[in-house]
Amino acid sequence: MIDPVVNGLEKEIDRSIRKHALYSYNIANVSTPGFSPVLFPEDRIELEKIVPDNDEMFQKVLLEQMTTNMARNRNRQNAYISIYKKRFEVYRQVATLGKK
Repeated sequence: MIDPVVNGLEKEIDRSIRKHALYSYNIANVSTPGFSPVLFPEDRIELEKIVPDNDEMFQKVLLEQMTTNMARNRNRQNAYISIYKKRFEVYRQVATLGKK
């Protein structure tokens, strides 16, 4: 089925899954000596606005930022999945002429 909305939702769901994995990785390793976080460009920009890389508070701020972003990402992912499911529910209703 070719539907640009469904294709866009699938891409965003995939991106949110990758972001979640990256946030988990950063949170798990933030206390490792010499750890350098792996960040999406938008997360790096947001983090640099709060604290520079060489600041002694960087690790604490990174942990808080990753935790906050993870929660925000989870909410976004849930919304995408809900819309995705609803889209296919509409397709099912059309295909069955509204019968279950």
